[in-house]
Amino acid sequence: MEFILQARALIVRFVKQYETVILFVLKFAAGFVILSIIAGIGHPSPELTKYLKPSLMFPYTTLLSLVIAVSPATLCYLLIALNITFQLSASLELSALVFCAMALELVFYIRLAPRKSWLILAMFFGFYFRIPYVVPLLAGLYAGLAAIIPLALGVLAWYALPVVSGMLPAATSASSVSAAASAGAVFDVTQLPANIQATLNGLLTGFLSSQQWIFTAFVFAMAVVVVYVISRLNIDYAKEMAIGLGVVLIFVSFVVMTIISKNDVSLPGVFFISILCGLIAAAVRFFDMVLDYSRAERVEFEDEENFYYVRVIPKVILPKKHRTVRQIRPSPREFEEYEAEEERDEDDVIVYRKPRE
Repeated sequence: MEFILQARALIVRFVKQYETVILFVLKFAAGFVILSIIAGIGHPSPELTKYLKPSLMFPYTTLLSLVIAVSPATLCYLLIALNITFQLSASLELSALVFCAMALELVFYIRLAPRKSWLILAMFFGFYFRIPYVVPLLAGLYAGLAAIIPLALGVLAWYALPVVSGMLPAATSASSVSAAASAGAVFDVTQLPANIQATLNGLLTGFLSSQQWIFTAFVFAMAVVVVYVISRLNIDYAKEMAIGLGVVLIFVSFVVMTIISKNDVSLPGVFFISILCGLIAAAVRFFDMVLDYSRAERVEFEDEENFYYVRVIPKVILPKKHRTVRQIRPSPREFEEYEAEEERDEDDVIVYRKPRE
């Protein structure tokens, strides 16, 4: 156990020392991955892509990822919204509806809670790397009940991606702009409201045809509540118990959903992912703080107005090695004839003097 704690201390010290660089690299990698996913949607307007050759896509994505790495959450989200709009630009109606939805999300939530809004991207990446359950577990530990809103928005964004991608070819062929461009005719503005209404109906039909995203958002919200409440109980190992019960809740909920909806879902796969996400959340908790519950005690004190009951749980801190210094000095008459040197071993530092040459 001491070896594990020593390794943890080295890793924590390294992360704290290079925290700025590590955060920059993580934000750059996250921006690059999400922009690459957005680029996979395809179907941008030919009028917008005739100047952006395929050979320029990698420098373009890299440059935008660098901008995202040094930008606040609101600007990052705006860049992502503009890139999605660009990839859907072959259908003016669909791109306008998606951009309006993301703009409303930016104005009414992300601008007001920029720190919590990172959970939207975290939820998206959780689904992309097939470990989505770790996000509500960590959100319940560190973000509180306010994390329910960004988690729900992240689930909505993930399940909206296949719906938008699926109706994009039909929306492109039915777009008034595309039809006018292919026929060499002038764009008829009067057809735009009808096409927007038809596209909106298609989006709503795609969302309402599958209720899985609603159930997923509800389960993740319940997991946040359970983890948040249990982790703040006045018992030993409360946070570890909260992670375990959160994993059980998520697994049982998805088993029930699979049985009710009769979907062809691999229950062993769901069990393995649940355990893996629980282990990841426990590892994050371990690197964040290790407590020694064997030395926990309750302290009582008072001031002029209040009486306090405080439960004190010491952190596990490895003792530092104390080095002793022993000096061997010559007589005062021989002092000027010698020069100092140091000899070091694992525990002690010995200072001695040797004759000058």
